[in-house]
Amino acid sequence: VPIHFIGEDLAVGVKDQGGEITHLVTDIEVSCLPKNLPKFLELDVSAMELNQLLHLSDVVVPEGVELTALSHDQDPAVISINPPRREEEDEVVKAEEGLELEPVEGEEPVEGEAATEKSEESSD
Repeated sequence: VPIHFIGEDLAVGVKDQGGEITHLVTDIEVSCLPKNLPKFLELDVSAMELNQLLHLSDVVVPEGVELTALSHDQDPAVISINPPRREEEDEVVKAEEGLELEPVEGEEPVEGEAATEKSEESSD
């Protein structure tokens, strides 16, 4: 059953704290009678803050519907709000370290990369 995330744009961690939402689970396995099978489940994330996770146990299900994972003592994270990853900072760090950002097609690999690739192939 798909999860519909409600209030993503209003989430405190996104709107006020500049975080980015990561959907860790988008479909949930449920156990119920066919007449009780929901078309989707909703999860309100508008109150989520930066570095916060919501778990499967936070999903409200209709009467007669059971989340299969919870019955197996599992409660995986469903959604998180993380600090934004800044690509500009990563590029500056790589440039300062003397590393190329992306290898150019047809170009020879950097000395350390060739050794890593060969060692991975030999470990198969």
